[in-house]
Amino acid sequence: MTAKPKTKAHIRGAEPTIATITLREVLDVVDGREEFSVTRRRDMRSAVKRVASLLGDDPARIPLDLRAISTRLATVSPVAAGLTNKSLSNIRSNFLAAVTASCLKPIQRPARTPLGPAWQQLFRDLSGRRAHLGLSRLARYASANGIAPQAIDNATIEAFITAVRDGSLHRKPNGLHRRVALI
Repeated sequence: MTAKPKTKAHIRGAEPTIATITLREVLDVVDGREEFSVTRRRDMRSAVKRVASLLGDDPARIPLDLRAISTRLATVSPVAAGLTNKSLSNIRSNFLAAVTASCLKPIQRPARTPLGPAWQQLFRDLSGRRAHLGLSRLARYASANGIAPQAIDNATIEAFITAVRDGSLHRKPNGLHRRVALI
């Protein structure tokens, strides 16, 4: 008896889509990325395996869906999993690095996006560090999309939160939504 293909895409010989890519493929690609040191590849592989373990499934059965993974990871108690908050944070960070390195799913790097001139001026006008922290991610998202501070509306906020949910492992995107909307 022959084994069934994982998806219909494999039957047609097509490349898997983002919806069918699993954490197993992330592991395979990271293994082949020789531009990373052996230690860095080990850390990224370990993080992918730990995320799979925390989600209670095999990497080959977990789709590469950051929104779903983030939602499930948010329910994990570090203490119950035998981890410190810092260890879980490192796992999340290395997991995202592995996904980014795999190039299987586009990940935006908002922290590396320069602020537009209007956003730079707004940040100079704001006095509190707390306001800077609350607005930084939104400002970088808006700068990357050519949106000035005065053009931010509900649709922009919704698109921003969707981008956060789909492209990061933010633990509390709803809390982020409230913080950004209130500032």
